[in-house]
Amino acid sequence: MEPARARAVFPCLDEPAYKAIFHITLIYPSGLIALANTMERTPVPLGKETPDSAWSVIQFPPSLRMSTYLVAFAVGPFVKQEKVDPTGILVGYCWQ
Repeated sequence: MEPARARAVFPCLDEPAYKAIFHITLIYPSGLIALANTMERTPVPLGKETPDSAWSVIQFPPSLRMSTYLVAFAVGPFVKQEKVDPTGILVGYCWQ
């Protein structure tokens, strides 16, 4: 949300000197992937509908204390790419 666009998404003091902890919850169409700049969590179907519900909700763990312009989230048809070393240990991954 750089340089000063966080204020268009949520009410805030959109200045680098002001820092906060963010609690991000996203509701999005099932079948897509929701990401944020905190640890991954497993999404759940929204409401009392069946497991193949049209919508999912994901609640990410609280962020570290950071400026508003560093908050990031995205929803899309992402694919996880993993890098494994010769012994089978996961050394990194990214979403494309």
